[in-house]
Amino acid sequence: MMTAVRIGLIADTRSAYARAEVRGIIAYARLNNLPWSFAGGMDSPATWRMLRRWKPQGIIGITLERVLRSRVPAVKPLLPDPAGVAMLDNEAIGRMAAEHVLSRGFRHLAFVGERGADFSEDRGNGFQSQWRCTCGDRPEASFHRLNLPYEEGMDWHTHLAKLTPWLKSLPKPVGILAVRDQRAREVLQACQAIHLRVPEDVAVVGVDNDDLLCEMSDPPLSSVSVPWEQIGHHMGASIQRLLQGDARPRVPPLIAPGGVVVRRSSDVYATADEAVVQACRHIQEHASAALTVETLARTASVSRRGIERRFRKELGRSPRQEIELIRFRNAQHLLRETDLSMAAVSEQCGFTSCQRLIAVFRRRVGTTPSAYRATYRTRL
Repeated sequence: MMTAVRIGLIADTRSAYARAEVRGIIAYARLNNLPWSFAGGMDSPATWRMLRRWKPQGIIGITLERVLRSRVPAVKPLLPDPAGVAMLDNEAIGRMAAEHVLSRGFRHLAFVGERGADFSEDRGNGFQSQWRCTCGDRPEASFHRLNLPYEEGMDWHTHLAKLTPWLKSLPKPVGILAVRDQRAREVLQACQAIHLRVPEDVAVVGVDNDDLLCEMSDPPLSSVSVPWEQIGHHMGASIQRLLQGDARPRVPPLIAPGGVVVRRSSDVYATADEAVVQACRHIQEHASAALTVETLARTASVSRRGIERRFRKELGRSPRQEIELIRFRNAQHLLRETDLSMAAVSEQCGFTSCQRLIAVFRRRVGTTPSAYRATYRTRL
């Protein structure tokens, strides 16, 4: 029987992302048949007193400055923090959110960040760069930023006082990315306070996809999914290497976001062209069917040439491209959240074959559906 290895965990498991990281750590240990025993809690004096008595052989956690000065092997989740194990592609998070709101016809975009946080700056830069690439030269397009204080636990009324006049000043309709879900909720609350319609006037997207936080928002919050369990998996692998006396990899893995989980807060098309709206809704509701441009034209009561022209003008892409985009996003969701076979995913999303599904994934995200699923499915 193998001797248990004591692993201390410092994590605020009240947050969804911390719980997901812990699941990833546990999954790594079970996958590799490691005799790990876990104990820990929030970053508090009581937790540290307990750990000192317990004498763990390794510690994994968010705030490790105290233990990093000791000889106990310790890791944190993300670089550039000391002893971080992975890099989260924050610019890709911003680009992904921008692609979503731009694809819905928004030309005015805005970012709500946190002052002094590098990850916030990167997400905002990615959001702005995608906007610039898509419509930065259009006179009817604009980009705006607001940085809120980074301090945790700050009274939300302080943020509300900054958000409300800023939101009033923005051109409408506007698509907003908030640096994380909690800030996005504050944007929703500010919109409610000054009677701005969400998503018609202001479409809002957060980051982290905290299910509980997103669903309890009013309206439910769209959010960029981050593979926190995968990051937890890397944390487990990193502490194991340290316990074995191995060095950390010179090049840390770069973790990409999983996709935008669309809920009511951004589920709208920012166009006054009712024919385009009707056609887009028809695609969403019948994406698995054998859709044609002629079908969309009949649904919108316009000619084929007319629906093609309107899509190009309002959304910057063809009806066929919109069909593919909706099917691709549906496939992303099924790959992340289900164990369906590739054939079943292809069929349910309306792709004609697995080969077609693979081709679309390679073109849009540079990887295969199987590799995409493996990235975001770390739990046992």
